[in-house]
Amino acid sequence: MTPDEVAHRLRLSRRTVIGWLQAGRISGVKVGNRWRIRADQLDSLVQDSAGYREASEWLEADISGELPPYDWGPLGEPALQTVEIVAGEGLMIRKRSSVD
Repeated sequence: MTPDEVAHRLRLSRRTVIGWLQAGRISGVKVGNRWRIRADQLDSLVQDSAGYREASEWLEADISGELPPYDWGPLGEPALQTVEIVAGEGLMIRKRSSVD
């Protein structure tokens, strides 16, 4: 992939991608004066950064005091329903299937 293709895929500027290549944040090969990046290496970077971002948010969170109560909204706390934490969304109530 070219730096332009990577920039488009990651929604970054070409200059940022070139800077990452020069700094070694993205592995690439320079052929003449042009950079090339393997798609599998880019996929690996995306997977690693997603996990890092989520983990760093948890690690940097201030949990030293008492946590405020969660606002369930006008219907109140869901009784007898499964609540899950969904990355990027927060607390979500899992819908029951008709089989349950």
